[in-house]
Amino acid sequence: MLTAKISGVTPKEGVAYYYQWYNGSKKISGATSSQYKLRYPADSGAKISVQVTARKAGYEDLKLKSETTTPAVSISTKIVATTTTHDAGQASINACKGGLTHMKNVTEVLGQTYLPIESACGGMPILFLEKGHLVQIEGVGLFKVVDKRDVPRGGSTADVRGIQGTHLLQTCYPPNSATPHLMRIVGLQPV
Repeated sequence: MLTAKISGVTPKEGVAYYYQWYNGSKKISGATSSQYKLRYPADSGAKISVQVTARKAGYEDLKLKSETTTPAVSISTKIVATTTTHDAGQASINACKGGLTHMKNVTEVLGQTYLPIESACGGMPILFLEKGHLVQIEGVGLFKVVDKRDVPRGGSTADVRGIQGTHLLQTCYPPNSATPHLMRIVGLQPV
């Protein structure tokens, strides 16, 4: 979520503010409030800015434009509470199709933190992440994608060995995909 914050406009009383968010040089249709929720995948890697028009009767309009973000986050998500067993972990976050699976003992064996997350009903946007994309995780921080790999669904930590990053995300390909027997592992590094 991006928020436009305005300062230094005088007089303050009786001023109305109008907002327009941009993706590069193009207006984002319908994005006219003080906050803008990043959309996936449309805003993935985009440079987002906002123009604010301050309007008051008897005064000339004042237009202020922000610097662009570089780049916008690809996914904004949060941690999901899950259990430590594979089956219960899957069931707890697989209410939607394509949910995340749980990798047993990853932190202990590989020294990388496994993050069970939720995003767009089960983490499917993970399949579209590329190196360099940014991932914002509520209460944890901002991460950059540094590696990714497809491994056999239900595989072991040996399949994950060598993936770069301090944190790992994982999601299964949906059953109706061309590769339902695979899952995607994404390596993240804090930025």
